Amino acid sequence: MDEALLDEYRRLKLRRMRAEASLAIGRFAASFASEAEREVWVRTNLPALAADGARLPHELFTQVVLPVLLAGRDQHDPFALLWMAKLAANFHSDTRRRRWLGGGRLGPIEMDYSPVAMLDELLMAAPDHVEARLLRLTLATDWLRNCIHEWPAGILYGMDGATLAECGEIRAEVAIARRLDVDKRFADFLDGFEEKLSAYEDRLP
Repeated sequence: MDEALLDEYRRLKLRRMRAEASLAIGRFAASFASEAEREVWVRTNLPALAADGARLPHELFTQVVLPVLLAGRDQHDPFALLWMAKLAANFHSDTRRRRWLGGGRLGPIEMDYSPVAMLDELLMAAPDHVEARLLRLTLATDWLRNCIHEWPAGILYGMDGATLAECGEIRAEVAIARRLDVDKRFADFLDGFEEKLSAYEDRLP
């Protein structure tokens, strides 16, 4: 691999020379001598490159990072599953949301790449993974807060009022949150949420 091309990309990006920067990062992505070299580079550098879930350059993501993560996901590898959850913004740039069309040898890929799906899979493989547990708990409680942000008018499921069947899905997410909340930081919130959910279910025909 030619690290000088990555440095060149960064310089060009700072100078806002987008076309030239894109060429440089593309050349860097193509400079890996083997899949093993690419995997070592990704595992070593990804945490710094994608701190706080930052978007990666398209060429770097599709040609270097994604193949390593997909191979790792096939093996239920915690590193791969965690970073697929953290890099969700790179997938969501596709307007179809659930489909990413890869280039070259990857071809079309269609899968559930949502952070929830990745973290659930990770926690099945590694139940004691603390970072995954906390991230999944945050996703659960954030979603539940959104469900009640119009209370007492009702309980939301997405943009609409929840049906009775959807209330069952919401209650299942509460159960997941309780299981993940080992320190009981959200116990009061979850107790209050279930009271509201029960009251709302009583209103439904």
